[in-house]
Order: sequence, then C-alpha cells, then structure tokens
Amino acid sequence: MHSPRPNGNIGLNRTIGSRPRRRQRSKMNPDLMPLLVTFASTQRGLLELVTQDQPSGDLSHIQALPRSGSVQLMGAEWTFKKHGVGLEFRNTQTGEVIDAHDHIELPEAFDAWRITLYCESRKLAHLLHQGSEHGTSTPELHSLFDALTRRGELLPVTATGRHFQMPSTRPTPPLKDCCKGRAVDSGIAPA
Repeated sequence: MHSPRPNGNIGLNRTIGSRPRRRQRSKMNPDLMPLLVTFASTQRGLLELVTQDQPSGDLSHIQALPRSGSVQLMGAEWTFKKHGVGLEFRNTQTGEVIDAHDHIELPEAFDAWRITLYCESRKLAHLLHQGSEHGTSTPELHSLFDALTRRGELLPVTATGRHFQMPSTRPTPPLKDCCKGRAVDSGIAPA
C-alpha cells in the first residue's frame, strides 16, 4: 500500500509480516546473536550467584531464596526481586533488566517476552540479523525465533517450544550441575 510522504513523494508502508528492511549496520541497532549470547551468559551468572547457597544447587526450593537483594557480577551491581517462580534482575548503573524465566533450571534459556523486556530496558526498538532489521516486540521476536529455530540457529529447550537456547558445541549443563564445588562471592544483601 502506498502513501504520500511529508515531502509529497509516494512511499511504501510496511505491515506486520512484511519482509524485514535491509539496512547497513548501525550502532543503535545491535546484532541479534551477540545480544542473545550476552543476555544468556549474564542471566546464567546472575542465577549462579543467587542460587549458590541452595543445597547442591537444587532449584526446586526457589521459594527459600530471599525476596530481594543484590549481587555483584563483573564489577556491576544487580538488584533482584523474586516474582512467582522467576527472578527479575536490574543493573543499578545501566537499568538493564534480565527477567529470569520460569525455567531457571535452564540458566541460558530465554523466550521472546524476556528478550523484549531486555531490549526495552536498553531502549532498543530494532535488532539486526544477517543484514535485516527486526523489531523487538514480543510477537515480532516470536516469529523471528521460530524462523531461527527452523534454520537451526536457535534450539528449543522446553516442550512448549517457546524457550530457546543458543546452539553450542557442547551441551549446557543445568544450573544445579554447574555450581557444584564452586565457591562464588555473591554479595547477596538482605532486603
């Protein structure tokens, strides 16, 4: 569908489901895959810190965790608060939000809604993937993640097919296995 542009020229209106626009790489629109790697590794580190005192890393007792607190990860302070069966982390300096999903036993897993929240907290409206620009709304990311799963660029990790993980050369151990025998200074502060 064509519509007049403010300068009088005819332009093309894009609708949901239309082909993504091709753009040159922009500092404002980061690449999707490195963003997902950063999200997943940061989420894993935060979950390791908060759950390190659970018996053998057992996450079935998440209710025993403090309702809120703070941890230090790579020199940054992150506050957290428990909600339902998940945890919301917020970087006190940047405002970035990582909302650990209801499958926290899969520390590197994510879903479209959590990535939308993360992008919103970073004020990102678009991401780039293979030269194409994609929106960061939950429906747009659902569609993109489904396509990436079909191409093998993401792996579904739950029966619903709505939680994903980056493919890797080695399987990612569940959180309870990765923390055994490791002492980590969490800096958890009581709420």
